[in-house]
Amino acid sequence: MAVKCLCGAKARVRSTKLLSEQVTNLYCACSDVFCGHTFVITQSFSHSINPAKQASDGAVFELLQNMCEKDRMQLFNRFLSVPAN
Repeated sequence: MAVKCLCGAKARVRSTKLLSEQVTNLYCACSDVFCGHTFVITQSFSHSINPAKQASDGAVFELLQNMCEKDRMQLFNRFLSVPAN
């Protein structure tokens, strides 16, 4: 992640502080020695565009686990009857 100072020069993240699972403070310093600005950026998670595969795989596995054997077998048979692309 590229961070820029208000002066337009590149800045470096010197340290971070985790505020919560989804919010972090980034402590930054300008790389321009004539500026010397230090500042904090608050970074937060907004939303997923494409959910993580692990999360969706886990949800599918849990749903399959909670199905009765008959319904699970019907679902598998329907899946096997779909032609491959």
